[in-house]
Amino acid sequence: MALIIVRLGEFVQGNYLIANVSKSYINHIYRDFDNRKTRFWMYHIVKRSAELNGRVGGKLSGGDSWFVQTALNKNPVGHLAKKNDIIYAHEIGRGVWAKGKITAIRNVVTINDLKVLIKYSQQTTNYNNAPFWDHIIQEKGSRLNGTNLLHIFEVRADLKKFYKEKALPVQYRSRQSWITLQVKPSFK
Repeated sequence: MALIIVRLGEFVQGNYLIANVSKSYINHIYRDFDNRKTRFWMYHIVKRSAELNGRVGGKLSGGDSWFVQTALNKNPVGHLAKKNDIIYAHEIGRGVWAKGKITAIRNVVTINDLKVLIKYSQQTTNYNNAPFWDHIIQEKGSRLNGTNLLHIFEVRADLKKFYKEKALPVQYRSRQSWITLQVKPSFK
C-alpha cells in the first residue's frame, strides 16, 4: 500500500485526491485519466433568446428541457457536454432562471442538404420549436450544398427554476450562446 496525493489534472483546479491505495489501482487511475474515461462534471451556461424561441413575455418553467446548438462546418459549442454535467439556463434580457443536470445527450448529427434539415426539424429532433427551426432553416439552410455541413447537438436537462432570476456575471457576457466552465460560476 502507498499513500498518494494526486492533483486532479485539468478538469478540477485546486482539488487533490489523497488516498491509501495499491500500486495496481494507481496505474488504473492514471490509465483512465490518460484515456479521458474519467471526467469530473463541468458547468455550462446556456443563453437563449425569447424571440428566437417564440416565447416573448412567456412564463419560464422548469422540468425536462431540450437545448440545441448548431454550427456550420464545425462541432457546435457545448458538444463536449456529458451526462450529469451541471447546466444553467439564461434568457437574454431576464437573467439566469434555472439550474439542472444534463440527463440525456444526442450525439452530433451532420446534415448536408436542405431537405434533410427540414425533415430533421419536423420528425427527428427532440426540440419541437417551430420558430427556432424556421430560423435555422432560413439562416443556414441555403448554405447546405454538399460541401457545407450543418452539425446539430442536442441535450436534455432536468431544470429546477430559481425563486428569483440571477444576474449573469460580467465575465460570462460574451456573445457565445453556450459557455463551458471547469469551476462553478457564482451568481448574485
